[in-house]
Amino acid sequence: MAETARRLGVNLWADERLKTMFALPAQYSMADGMLPRFGDDVNSSVKRLGRMFEPAYHAYHDPQLLPLLGGRPSFESVMLGRPIQTGAGMPALQSVVFEDAGHAILRSQGPASLAAAMTFGPYGGFHGHYDKLSFVLFGLGREVGVDPGRAASQAYRLPIHSNWYKATISHNTVLVDGRSQKPATGKLELFDRQDGYTAVAASCQEAYPGVRHRRLLFMTGTYLLVLDDLHGDAEHGFDWVYHNKGTRVICDQARDAMVSAVDCQGGEYIRNARRGVTDEPVRARLEDGNVTTCLTMAGSPGTVVTTGDGVGASVDDRIPMVMAGRNGRDVCFATVLEPVRAGDRPQVADVRLIETPDSLVVVVQLEGRTDTVRIRQNNEFSAELSRKP
Repeated sequence: MAETARRLGVNLWADERLKTMFALPAQYSMADGMLPRFGDDVNSSVKRLGRMFEPAYHAYHDPQLLPLLGGRPSFESVMLGRPIQTGAGMPALQSVVFEDAGHAILRSQGPASLAAAMTFGPYGGFHGHYDKLSFVLFGLGREVGVDPGRAASQAYRLPIHSNWYKATISHNTVLVDGRSQKPATGKLELFDRQDGYTAVAASCQEAYPGVRHRRLLFMTGTYLLVLDDLHGDAEHGFDWVYHNKGTRVICDQARDAMVSAVDCQGGEYIRNARRGVTDEPVRARLEDGNVTTCLTMAGSPGTVVTTGDGVGASVDDRIPMVMAGRNGRDVCFATVLEPVRAGDRPQVADVRLIETPDSLVVVVQLEGRTDTVRIRQNNEFSAELSRKP
């Protein structure tokens, strides 16, 4: 194609659409070099194709492409004269929303190098999952909040694919009445990128007929706040679900071993389930070697807390998980996720949710400061990150 363009006197690289096509994978890349997993995708990385991006960087000199290029000299980099850059020479990627695709990518520049991706776009057909408004989370250079994608064996014909991998229970979203979502499309409600934080909100009314779900992700350099606002036309059971790579989950509020399977679609694939009921804030630690993800959820009367481990790449690959169940017509969850290095003390001490007639206010108490986040029913948003006197 390039040779044909040369003969015709066409500058192939002058096409802005082609430039955008090359820059897009960089904007989706996570801290470990992988793409966020949605649908049936597993372990995709554009870094393996870095040599293909050398001509694009030579043509555009777009710094967004640098993270995709190899850290060692290659035939292409030498031929095109690109000096090798690593570490401090790499540009910082920014938070971005792709509204048509239905993806929001949030990034922070803090020590934890947090990144999250939320999906709110159209259902993906055969390879799509019932995962509307779900998210994945990366911190300290690794994947923490995880979407299992599919089995390593690609066993599409087995019941586990439709009842676990594709089902809502295996995604970081909210389960209604123990059933999976219907194929649905969400809607972007807001996107706000500031120096100290990034916020995005999306909603969906098609996944569960009669239920409106609005989810806000608010990211600082320290933590990710997940705020869920659910309204039903009748009483429902709502289960907030989160899966985190690791070896175990510790939660003092879930002490009682369950003798039967978790009662929801796909619950039979959850092992080592423990349960408890609390009115207090929910606190859990999801441990994975050198990184622990600390979960703090604002308290609400009668919250049913379930912990266990679900399925990852196979039934032998176990992924710790936390579920928090509440009943009603109008239910909210305010949860902070903070990855820290093993042995380090988390900064988040408490999370409180204040509901007013026209807005939701979340107060995040940290060591040395208090952050206040407010979102109104009309999606007017504000955040105040203040220091204690």
